[in-house]
Amino acid sequence: MSSDRRKTILIGFTEDMYHVPIYCSKCGNVLVFKGGGTYECEECKSIEYDDWGIVREYLYDHPNASVLDIENDTGVARRTVTTMLREGKIHSVSKGGILHCKKCNKVIPYGHLCSECEKAIHQGAEQVARNELLKKHQSEIHVNLAHKANEDNGKMHSDIRF
Repeated sequence: MSSDRRKTILIGFTEDMYHVPIYCSKCGNVLVFKGGGTYECEECKSIEYDDWGIVREYLYDHPNASVLDIENDTGVARRTVTTMLREGKIHSVSKGGILHCKKCNKVIPYGHLCSECEKAIHQGAEQVARNELLKKHQSEIHVNLAHKANEDNGKMHSDIRF
């Protein structure tokens, strides 16, 4: 994997962007995205990789590599590798872990939250949504009863349906 990044573009919406090759390093023709960080030259069929593809390929051969190992051996910046971990594109399998849950500080293999904290947050959001629906339904019932009472000049009938 070449460390020559002259003919790459940056892809991403934050400061943590991936270098993406656009021209073949062998013949200079356009590279076509094939998926998984892999690009193929239209002309000579040479395969090249963006930062994610480089790290993915490296981890196939070095599954217990640390972020520092990845950076030193591939040339992909530590910050970029950490972003890949946070996005869940790769998982940390090395001992010691570099990522911690932002809520409870437990070591995690990827993302921002451990599974327990993520589950708790989702359950909390679900409960809030249920409570809002309940309030909405109760309000609709109250409005319907008031409307029916006005229609009947204040007389309530037992045939009111909810």
